[in-house]
Order: sequence, then C-alpha cells, then structure tokens
Amino acid sequence: AEKGGAPELGLDLLANVIHLAKDRLEPSSTEGKVDKKMRSSDQTFLSYKSDPLLRKLSAGTAKLLRGHEDTLEHLQVLRYAENQHYDAHRDYWDPREFPDVPRFRNQEGFWHMRHATLLWYLAAPDAG
Repeated sequence: AEKGGAPELGLDLLANVIHLAKDRLEPSSTEGKVDKKMRSSDQTFLSYKSDPLLRKLSAGTAKLLRGHEDTLEHLQVLRYAENQHYDAHRDYWDPREFPDVPRFRNQEGFWHMRHATLLWYLAAPDAG
C-alpha cells in the first residue's frame, strides 16, 4: 500500500533485508581493515537498486528522512552477537581535521557529509 505517493515502510521490507544479507555477512571492517578491538560485528552492504523491495525501502527511507533517494548510501547491514561492539565514532568529517583527503570529497569536489544516520533494528534483543 502507498500513502501520499510514496511506498509505505513495513516489516516485510525489513524481513527482506535479513533474507538478502544473511549469507553475505562477513567480519566488519573500517577502511578495508578488520580491527576486532574497534569493531567486532559482522556486516554487508546492499545496493537499494539490487532488489524490488530494497527499492521500495529506499523510497520510503528517503521520504522519512525528507531527502532524495540518490543521496542515500548503500544499506549497511550489521549483526552483533553477544558482547560484540563498535567503538564510539562520528559519521561526519571536519575539513579542519582532514583538509586534503580526497575520499571525503564527492565528484564535484564538495565534502561528502552524512546528513542523517537511520537505524532499523531487524531483531529485538532478548534483554537489555
């Protein structure tokens, strides 16, 4: 069902994420390196364009965030087992800290900043 011209977000879309991600998970890395002291989860990335239900999730996510689908990063799926963690970090880059790092710039030369981080919890914990 659709409301207001955009796909409705629902549990079926999130169940599809679990289905697509479960066999693709591997140890989480940061900048291509696995460091279990910093990040001990498992992860994968899913392209919103790779599946019809992911495309619906993309449209609904963009509407929820009041943004545009073309600004969304690939969907990062993380799985945390008991006692796994990811150390505190920021999802933005301060140009004063990284003045000449090309990976922080987009194709037009502007700084790439994550404007929002949206968390979908795909399974409820037993406690906590």
